[in-house]
Amino acid sequence: MAIAACVSDLANLIFPRACPCGEWDTDLCPDCRSALTVGWRRVDTQAPYLARVGADGELYYPYPTYALAEYLDPAARVIVSWKNQVNAGLEAEIAALWRSELAKAPVSQWFGLAAVTGSENNPVLWVPAPSAASRKRSGRFVAGVLAQQAGQTWGGKYADVLARQSGWFAAIDSRGRPLQLSGRGQKSHRIYPTADLTGKRVIAVDDVVTTGATIAGISRAVNQAGGQLIGAIALAAAPDPRKSSVGNVS
Repeated sequence: MAIAACVSDLANLIFPRACPCGEWDTDLCPDCRSALTVGWRRVDTQAPYLARVGADGELYYPYPTYALAEYLDPAARVIVSWKNQVNAGLEAEIAALWRSELAKAPVSQWFGLAAVTGSENNPVLWVPAPSAASRKRSGRFVAGVLAQQAGQTWGGKYADVLARQSGWFAAIDSRGRPLQLSGRGQKSHRIYPTADLTGKRVIAVDDVVTTGATIAGISRAVNQAGGQLIGAIALAAAPDPRKSSVGNVS
């Protein structure tokens, strides 16, 4: 973390402050801030990989998932900038608004109060979506930041207990085009647990929900380790990819 802090301080000295939208002398302008705080909404029903077929043949969604913003510009531009650059000022701004909006969220309605608060001996675990080691070393583990803030705000324990195999599929191909659903689905099988989660209740935390493949992979890994995924939260959610005319991720 000391290395990441030094890199961040150096970057802030070299580059002038500017919001990802281009407005100068601010880390996050009012318009971009508003785009990130449009309000909590349930998004698992628009994520195809989170759907399951019940005994009656009807679709159901076992992991209630909520997001704060829509993954569209200008919110998308802010999130991409945060993920790809070391910017302490922007991270502080996003963390502060995330904490504020978390405090307003009706958690007991989402996941059940007992499930969220847990007990002293068995607290709920706030588990970030896994990220590359290089991102963690450079201070760009954005899901980790979001998960830590959730644990501090709602109670429970932050637990970075998932990893991913090499060959992780990116959201876009080599030409910058969005991957099709089948491409994104492959990555859900690359997540694996790094700790015993027997008897633990887990809430997954990610920066963006697109198709639900990451959350589905987290659920699979948590179950493999003996735990139970009871839901997920994210900073933003993309539009339902099934509504695209070409079937690509938006």
